[in-house]
Amino acid sequence: MQNSLTISRVIRITLLVLFILALFRLAGLVNPWSILIPTMVWSGYEFWRLITYPIALNFGGLLIGSIVFSQPGEEIESMFGKKRYGLTLLIVTLLTSLIHMASFWGSSTIALSGPINISLFMMVGYVYLFPESSVTIIFFTVRSKILLLLMIGFVLVVSGLAIADGISPLILLSEGLIGLIVGTIWFHSAYQKYPVLLGPAHTLEKLFTTKEPIGSRAGSKRIATQIKRGRKRGEKGEKPLSDEERLNAILEKIGDRGYDSLTKEEQAFLSEYSLRL
Repeated sequence: MQNSLTISRVIRITLLVLFILALFRLAGLVNPWSILIPTMVWSGYEFWRLITYPIALNFGGLLIGSIVFSQPGEEIESMFGKKRYGLTLLIVTLLTSLIHMASFWGSSTIALSGPINISLFMMVGYVYLFPESSVTIIFFTVRSKILLLLMIGFVLVVSGLAIADGISPLILLSEGLIGLIVGTIWFHSAYQKYPVLLGPAHTLEKLFTTKEPIGSRAGSKRIATQIKRGRKRGEKGEKPLSDEERLNAILEKIGDRGYDSLTKEEQAFLSEYSLRL
C-alpha cells in the first residue's frame, strides 16, 4: 500500500495544492464553480456542486484535510481497500451536501465549502480504531485524541463566530458536526469496539457495511478459518500472517461479533499495533 498511489495520497496532494492557492488568495479560480449554495443547486440546476464543494478554498478545512489524509487516511484506506474507501468518502460527501441543502433550503448566501466534514469523519474513525495512536505533522507528533479535540475546537470557534453574526445554529452541521456524527455511527456500526450507540448504530449497519450480518454463521466461520490458517502456517514453518493481515482479520471479527469477542491475545495485539502508529 505504501508504494502504490492511494486515494488518500491523491486527495492529500490535491488539498496541498489548493492550500497554496488559498495562501495566495486565489479563491476566485476555484470557488465560483465549486462551492455549494442551495439556490445554485436547486434553482440553477448546478448539481455538480453536491460533490465539488470539498475542493473549494476554505483555509481551515484544507489545513485539517491535509493532516487527516496523511497517516490516518492511509491507515483507514489500507483497512477498507480502495473500492470501499472511495465509496465511503463519496457517500459522506453526498450526505453532507444533502443535509446542508435541507438545513438552509432557499438560501442564496450560506455556502458549504472545504473538506472539513469528510476530514472529521476520517479522524473520528482513526481515533475510534486506534485510540493510543499519534499523528506526525511536519516535525511534531501529536496524540490522535488531542488532535481530534483541537479540530472540534476549531469547528466550535468558526461556528460560534458565524452564529454571532446572525446565522442559524444549524451552521454547526455544515462546519463539521455532520462528519463527527456520521463518523461515530459509521465506525461503531462496523466495528463495535465500545458498548455505546448500539441501538442507532445497528439500524444503519446494513447501509454502511457489506459484511455478513453480525453473529452470522457464515461470517463467524470465515473469520475463525482465517485465524486458524494463520496459526497452522506458523506451526508448519511457513510464513505466518503479516501484521496487516492479522489486523484485518481481527477487525473483521469485531465487525461480526463485537469487541468483547476478542481474546486477550488479540486485544493486546490491537493495543500494541496502535502504539506503533
